[in-house]
Amino acid sequence: MQPFASPSRRDILAAAAALAVPSVARASAPVSPVSLIRCTSYDDFSTPLATAFDKIGGIGTLVRGKTVALKLNLTGNPARFPLTPDIPYRTDARTVAATVHLLARNGARRVRIIESFFPASQDLALWARYGLDVNAIGNLGVPVEWINVQNRGPYKNYARLKVPFGGYVFPAYHINQAFTECDVYASLSKLKNHWLAGVTMSIKNNFGDTPCSLYGGDCGPDGNENPTKERGPVCHNGTTKPPAGVDAEIDPASPRDPGYRVPRIAVEQAAIRPIDLAIVDGVDTVRGGEGPWLKGLDRMHPHVILAGRNPVCVDSVGMGVMSYSPQATRGQAPFVRGDNPLKLAEEAGLGSTDLNRIDIRGLKLAGARIDFGPGPVGKTLKELGAACPAPRHVAFPQLRAAASAHRRRSTLLANSEPRPTPPNPGRTAHPQTASRRPLRERPPAGPNPAAHRPAPAATRSTRPRASIHRPPDLLSPQPYRAAALRPR
Repeated sequence: MQPFASPSRRDILAAAAALAVPSVARASAPVSPVSLIRCTSYDDFSTPLATAFDKIGGIGTLVRGKTVALKLNLTGNPARFPLTPDIPYRTDARTVAATVHLLARNGARRVRIIESFFPASQDLALWARYGLDVNAIGNLGVPVEWINVQNRGPYKNYARLKVPFGGYVFPAYHINQAFTECDVYASLSKLKNHWLAGVTMSIKNNFGDTPCSLYGGDCGPDGNENPTKERGPVCHNGTTKPPAGVDAEIDPASPRDPGYRVPRIAVEQAAIRPIDLAIVDGVDTVRGGEGPWLKGLDRMHPHVILAGRNPVCVDSVGMGVMSYSPQATRGQAPFVRGDNPLKLAEEAGLGSTDLNRIDIRGLKLAGARIDFGPGPVGKTLKELGAACPAPRHVAFPQLRAAASAHRRRSTLLANSEPRPTPPNPGRTAHPQTASRRPLRERPPAGPNPAAHRPAPAATRSTRPRASIHRPPDLLSPQPYRAAALRPR
């Protein structure tokens, strides 16, 4: 019999890590197709979005005859942060109108637009602050409801939903019934960085599902239906307990680090009310953080739309577009201050981050990549010593091919035109030939007359492509330089 060997320190750490991961993490994470479509303007968002839906099999069977809740991404408290509509970090009103239009066209019975913002009121005029025309969107062929989920809203009670895998921070949440009194839950988010979670897309968009009336800094011991403070003390820092009747934390001794708590709470929110349709707006956006109150913000123009049925898969492809690895860990771009919520969601069995398993339909990922820099490091790309990628001006590969073919034809025609013979000095040129076009000069005589001919027009654009980077060390004091990255 082999003598019993004492476990090494490595064995003990490995066992502790295994116990810390939910049991469902060992299950195979599900995958679902993701559409990646070019879109260069919000003025025609509807057409490429319809193509994105078609690429994943359509949404008719999903929404026909159903009530669809559509969660927007209107980040930032207007009382503290400027609206700055010229900076594309919030949901664009034209994307909302296009999405509602397509939901109506596919037979949705009702659309319920939801978001949490201050003040916690159901006044429809508050939506206009974000450029949303309530009347116009309500006349797109389907009844539209607008609900601010910052408190209980028009409902008598909250809905208590358990975290199906047990939870990382909280075992259950109390949220507005607008999330449960619907048949389909859709998310319309932005492709951008986040100061704590690294990226903001479908999964992080769920963080706003928690009502500040119960999870805000002034929730008090009994709740507060007129909250004025954000979720920082309860959710980010864990310094304030939720009110009585709301589930307490699983482990009060767990880290108080916002980079630990925010990604996990976002995953728990995605688990208690799963997203049925994830849409990510990557037409025009920002990098370096989620809003203009943060240093180092840059405008970005990926000019893409992503859509799919699994939010983890959609966000993983979105990270690929941003030139990040969806399997990166804290300390790797773009996770400067927090853990990777997509890996946490994968561990919880919500979806796969493996780009080799995800069926990407539409654009090739390698052709859609754009350099988003090292993440939210508090500096712009210019300050980091990297050139900000130029906007994409060509909408579709067909247009690009047509332009190239036109240039080739023009070059062939120019080279095939017969050169008229200059008139003999002792003879008068034919009047018709002289009036047709000016006579070209004969190239000077020499050993190689062809060397004096003008070069043909270029048949391909010489504009440099946007660089793709993967910084070797986020925390290095050396200036950031873009480096080549091979598509995986």
